Amino acid sequence: MSNNPPFNFGLGTITWNSWALDESKTPEEQLWHYGEGFLQVNYEKSNLTLHVEWRQDGENEPGKFVVQLIKNCDWEHPVMEEYCRTIPELYAIIEKFIAKANDLESAANK
Repeated sequence: MSNNPPFNFGLGTITWNSWALDESKTPEEQLWHYGEGFLQVNYEKSNLTLHVEWRQDGENEPGKFVVQLIKNCDWEHPVMEEYCRTIPELYAIIEKFIAKANDLESAANK
């Protein structure tokens, strides 16, 4: 298990990282203690934030990953937002969001 997320964020900069997912365990077995965000990446020129969190209402309740792409700190109206329950789904969603963020960041750099 590593504290380094297994992604290339391209033009983004990690600003918060408590990544410690163990693919051999279910998210519920390891993420109850997170409760909130465990990864945040900023894309400065486009003013975007990629945010990843685990939401679970109680220890015995099912939880879910939430991935958001936020622009101009408008957390009420994310540019993109998706939910999932498994680590493979999470990885695919994060890769999709990274691609979108890098496209927008590249356009903002022109």
